[in-house]
Amino acid sequence: MKFIDLAGFAPTEISRACTNLGISAGGRMDQQIAGLIAGGFTLAQVQAAMSAPMTPAGVSASVGSEIATAVAAAEARILTVLAGKADSAVVATIATETTALSKGLSTIAGKKAAAVNVDAAVAAAVAAAFKPLRAAFDTAPAEVQDRIVAFVPRERRPIAEVFDLPGEAGDVEVWGQRGEVDADFIFNPALLRMALKALDLGDNFWLFGEKGTGKTQFAIQLAARTGRKIFRVSMDKTMERLDFIGSGGVENGNTVGVWQDGVILKAMRTPGAICLLDEITRGKPEYMVALNALLEPQGTYTIPVTGEVVHRAPGMIFIAADNTAGNGDETGRYGNANVMDSSLLDRFAFSEEVLFLPRQQEVDLLIRKGADSVLAGKLVDMINVCRAKVGAVDGPVEPPSLRQAMAFVRYYGSDTDAMVFKRTIINKSSSMSAEALLQIFTSQWEA
Repeated sequence: MKFIDLAGFAPTEISRACTNLGISAGGRMDQQIAGLIAGGFTLAQVQAAMSAPMTPAGVSASVGSEIATAVAAAEARILTVLAGKADSAVVATIATETTALSKGLSTIAGKKAAAVNVDAAVAAAVAAAFKPLRAAFDTAPAEVQDRIVAFVPRERRPIAEVFDLPGEAGDVEVWGQRGEVDADFIFNPALLRMALKALDLGDNFWLFGEKGTGKTQFAIQLAARTGRKIFRVSMDKTMERLDFIGSGGVENGNTVGVWQDGVILKAMRTPGAICLLDEITRGKPEYMVALNALLEPQGTYTIPVTGEVVHRAPGMIFIAADNTAGNGDETGRYGNANVMDSSLLDRFAFSEEVLFLPRQQEVDLLIRKGADSVLAGKLVDMINVCRAKVGAVDGPVEPPSLRQAMAFVRYYGSDTDAMVFKRTIINKSSSMSAEALLQIFTSQWEA
């Protein structure tokens, strides 16, 4: 269901009105109204909307007057709110006022006045009120557009359809962003159900497991499938606080009152966003404390330079992805992993280990990519040997990924097997892994 339906118009009314406006019901009309709700436009831009004539040509004075009154009254209340603060903190209030506007027009549309084209009247009134906002959207910075698009109403769709999981029950909220969907990514249904529950509740969660199990891709593909914008923060000991939260800047030689958001604050301002904290245990411990307040469901951050309080936008969550569960490394393979403070860990609703796919699922995936069953099975078995040897004296630092295996399948037969393996896997690995991978290939491939 589109936002504009929720705002009080029946779908048929909007469909006809949008046709009269020459735009699609699922496109720019949603963006115009959503932009107003998101607080993505300035007060001056909204005030400019009032300069357009409210009485459509060719409509009787009585009906035109009622439309003008409904639009102007709602706009006046919206302007009062925006004059105080035009950001996501006033979303609920502005949404209420926009609903009042739409319901007022809907009521007028329900009147069957003789010889009056009610559909055209509604369409023209809405077009006149939001025309400046349409232009503002088209010229707005990308970050503002992201905030606006995120408010374009989401709809609930079957999980089975959204995630290509036939037979999976339930539905999921889909937002307005367009991520790059990887059709080959395989979701673990049990983990997916937990993740979707977290999205509905607005809970953060933590994924941990070996390198190459797909933790990062799970978060990226979860965002892509549900139409959410994803912000990725790759944590390490070289990252400074200003990189992920923000810092003061310089504007025309002036540093007073100038601030530049870091990745996390950008995510917090974006409704429905997923902020991926990748390898979170590698971050500097003194900076992890600063995350606690941001991880709260009603998390806020006060910008020291300007005094602005940034609120965590509706639907926004954090996902941590790491090789450990935050309690330190017991294997000796992830020496850079810090032990996380329990207060930080408590701000993640659940923690789940991500494992490699079962052998048959990996074989089936490679078959879909063009391998026959023999080649697919042989390649997966060799990769599993590499995985088992990770961390051993004669083993690789990390095993080949499934994506590398797919590349091997695509180029299989173009040269000797050894050369294809070298070009698609060994040459893309670290020098510490290359020799071990070559030895495993030599011993396993012809066995």
